[in-house]
Amino acid sequence: MAADKNAAAEKAVLAAANQLSQAQMNRDQAALEKLLGDEIIYSHSSGMAETKEQHIKATMTGPSRYERIEYKDPKVMVFGNAAVMTCKALFATNNQGKKTENHLSMLHTWVKRGSGWQLVARWTTRLQP
Repeated sequence: MAADKNAAAEKAVLAAANQLSQAQMNRDQAALEKLLGDEIIYSHSSGMAETKEQHIKATMTGPSRYERIEYKDPKVMVFGNAAVMTCKALFATNNQGKKTENHLSMLHTWVKRGSGWQLVARWTTRLQP
């Protein structure tokens, strides 16, 4: 199946990805609930994978906070009601005063549902800064 040239859908997926970043930085549980699919596999560059419930709990109450998330040169390919987003990313975190910047290569899989685009899979690998 070839990717659809759907500029509106590509823009909507990028908007959803940016909303997710804001929700993670602001610890906005309602937005996380809306943007993450129930079946999500949220894989970190450390190799750890989380369910929706685990990721929301870690984001809301964990000692590590997202301070800055930047997507660099994101690309979106739309396949009907599914989309794949790839990019380089910077995730700056603060874990009880210890600040860390992770430079990542990232792959997101999004699905369009009644409530909008939801992230159903995330994979990252760490890059050299």
